[in-house]
Amino acid sequence: MSRKSSVDGLPCDTISHHVIPTERAGALSVWVQGDLSLAQKAESRDSCCVFMTVHDVGVNHNSWLRFVNSPAMGPIREKAVFLHVDLLGQEDGGEELPFGQNLSNHARNW
Repeated sequence: MSRKSSVDGLPCDTISHHVIPTERAGALSVWVQGDLSLAQKAESRDSCCVFMTVHDVGVNHNSWLRFVNSPAMGPIREKAVFLHVDLLGQEDGGEELPFGQNLSNHARNW
């Protein structure tokens, strides 16, 4: 799914959402911000950077979207692709962990 978006009223590059199945951690929610094809083309590979981000506790990819879309990040954003990974349960609308269970139980499976 690709879409144009805005974060805190600032225009956002096209972002696409991907669900990546993993053997040990289940499905990971990954948001691609920018043109991923630039990183895949041989002629632009040396001029394009790819950053993989993981959010802080209690937030998700939206915190990185706000940061990347700040005016100070403009020159970097023009030459980069960002892969924002939402940790288990932190995706938009993610389910809360069952009472008495913590993330460390899930982390052991990774």
